[in-house]
Amino acid sequence: MAKGPVAPLRVAIAVPHGVPFFERFLLGMAEHARAADWTFMRMPERMDTSLDWLRGWDGDAALVTAQSAADVTVARSLTMPVVNLAGHQPNDGLPYVGLDHVAVGRLAARHLRERSFTNLAFYGVAGRRYSDLRRAGFVTELGLDGLTPAVLEADAASPQAWMDHQGRLEAWIRGLPAPVGLFACTDERAVEVLEVCRRLGRRVPQDVAVLGVDDDPVLCEFAQPSLSSIARNDQAAGRAAAALLQRLVEARRRGRPAPATTPEILIPPANVVERRSTAAYAVEHPQVAALVRRIEERLHEPVGIDELIDGLPLARRRLEELFRAELGCAPYQMLLRLRLRAARELMARKDGSTLTAIALASGFRSLRHLRAALRRSEPSTGP
Repeated sequence: MAKGPVAPLRVAIAVPHGVPFFERFLLGMAEHARAADWTFMRMPERMDTSLDWLRGWDGDAALVTAQSAADVTVARSLTMPVVNLAGHQPNDGLPYVGLDHVAVGRLAARHLRERSFTNLAFYGVAGRRYSDLRRAGFVTELGLDGLTPAVLEADAASPQAWMDHQGRLEAWIRGLPAPVGLFACTDERAVEVLEVCRRLGRRVPQDVAVLGVDDDPVLCEFAQPSLSSIARNDQAAGRAAAALLQRLVEARRRGRPAPATTPEILIPPANVVERRSTAAYAVEHPQVAALVRRIEERLHEPVGIDELIDGLPLARRRLEELFRAELGCAPYQMLLRLRLRAARELMARKDGSTLTAIALASGFRSLRHLRAALRRSEPSTGP
């Protein structure tokens, strides 16, 4: 007897509307869903993430953001397979796909250490698992260099708690030694730091270099100055969540027992998108600091290191030795790295500029020079 057509999988989407990283996540999930013939249900006009409406829904599966203990309780009571996308709470038996928050913290530490900061700080949120894990990764990575960051955690329990916290945040930032590299657990918290620095007259990035997480385009580009942020790998996470949900549904339909351990898939962060808020280096020697400023100021001009060093009161060899000791690279390597970053940022805008125009705007003498630099900067894939 021939089998009838398999009905499309009906999947509920109980995630916040309008959050950029969740929207990118859903785009990744859609790649799997189109091939698998899924249909979706999302509660109209609901901006919150309540899961209560799922109690009576008769679909096949759900993707949820369990942000509270109550949400976890609801999700566990559902008879359909559920995958949780939120890192707020311990998983408590819910299959989970999300960002590797420890890896995020480690990447943040490396980014700030590459800029030679030895004064480091972490600004997080108390009682949020993602913040705890990001702090743990940050602290662990810095510990490899014998460094311990200053830590402040906000109480997110209520609007009044947030208002009361502002005085604590101002006092904490006022007391941080300059220059300091500060990692905030989200872009929203990083923007909060930028506003406090502005009120206190602390310069960003010269006094306080600030790094966030999520690479929210609105928050990051409209912040003053623009905010450097760790980009998530959301579309990859979406594909992984869809594949996991498919496996759970198929196992249930075939009567297979539940997995012995709760599935948990951690997706590493993509990269740091550097903007103005961390475009600084913690440098003590005055002549090295002067050369770094010249590199940054004349980055987009087709000048070489000889021209940038000209007039500084040290022999070139001695200055390069000091530069390597403080920053771990030669002046030319920094100049090339910053030009490549500028070129990649211009290419990412996709505003119709030609590659030749991008090369010249980034300080390269020609498109040929840019292409050669790009080839040298990419890791080898050979044996």
